[in-house]
Amino acid sequence: MVLGTFLSYARKILFSLVVVSLPLAAQTGLGIVRGTVQDVSKAVIPNVKVTLTNTATGVVRTSDTNNAGIYYFGSVPIGPYTMTVETAGFKKWEGTLKVEAGQTVAIAVFMPMP
Repeated sequence: MVLGTFLSYARKILFSLVVVSLPLAAQTGLGIVRGTVQDVSKAVIPNVKVTLTNTATGVVRTSDTNNAGIYYFGSVPIGPYTMTVETAGFKKWEGTLKVEAGQTVAIAVFMPMP
């Protein structure tokens, strides 16, 4: 009888620890920046250079869009950033953003014609 009660309490405590620890696991101190690059007619643009610069540290990361016009930066440290997008035949696009812990920043870029 005592063993059954102990196991019942142990299961409840274990369940409570798992439930409490799941949100903590998501707080890595990093974020994600992702999105698409399109022209003004909403056609995707592949092979576009996307540059993400942390304005506090000066660290620069680059990525190219895939065939679907998608770019992705994973494990981005928190902080303020500038993002530039450039490719031949379009004006350079620039924007600012802030990455928070555990946040996914999604930015759809519409490239202006020159």
